[in-house]
Amino acid sequence: MKRIINLHSSFLFGATGDLARRKLYPALYHLYKKKLRFAVIGMARREHSRESYRELVQESLQNHVSTDTDKCFF
Repeated sequence: MKRIINLHSSFLFGATGDLARRKLYPALYHLYKKKLRFAVIGMARREHSRESYRELVQESLQNHVSTDTDKCFF
């Protein structure tokens, strides 16, 4: 019997904004820690490379998550 894996995708408008940094990225990180699997596609007015966007999210988690963050999340 095949196992079906549900993968949810979400579009995040304003991915570099204040709300995303303070609330959405920490919430998504907590979902990740609960072993939920999903994909997030971020869109913003400001252009970022993959590396600069990852740094932005990592900085957000360091500032707004009370526990140590996993490097594999990025």
